[in-house]
Amino acid sequence: MKRAAVLLSLISLSLVLPVAFSGKVLNKQGKPISPVGRYHIKPYLSVFGGITLSFTPTGVASPVILTGTPLNIAFLSKRPCGSSSNWVVIADDFPQKWVGIGGPADHPGKQIIPRTFNIQVFDFSGYKLVFCPQSGLCSNVDVARDENGNRLVLRNGYGALKLLFADA
Repeated sequence: MKRAAVLLSLISLSLVLPVAFSGKVLNKQGKPISPVGRYHIKPYLSVFGGITLSFTPTGVASPVILTGTPLNIAFLSKRPCGSSSNWVVIADDFPQKWVGIGGPADHPGKQIIPRTFNIQVFDFSGYKLVFCPQSGLCSNVDVARDENGNRLVLRNGYGALKLLFADA
């Protein structure tokens, strides 16, 4: 029995440690994600759903995406409600800053916060998306529900959406 517990602990560590210490962002098969790939991001415990995204490093040329790399994020296909599928962060009368798509022309009268997203390790076994504005204080990307459905929002110090990546 003791031997089984030790073996189970070693197997668990072998699954957790590559995510926590490699620096490379890995998909659910343990392979590094790349800037030329397209990926479904899914809530960590979900086997269904997810959204298909592309990740473009800014100012860095690398064959793989590393944790902390500044990224532009976009939906794989252009949405009809925006001039582009690129993610932007918006400040308006909503209680938190939130993630939208497009550019300033798509959000008249609202403040677009400049800077980039990145991917960070979360709980040693998954990832989270964060947004880092010029001020340097990064915020977690999380989900909030309002009268229009779910919305991606920024939260400081708490609430992060634990994710995994799957090839699209």
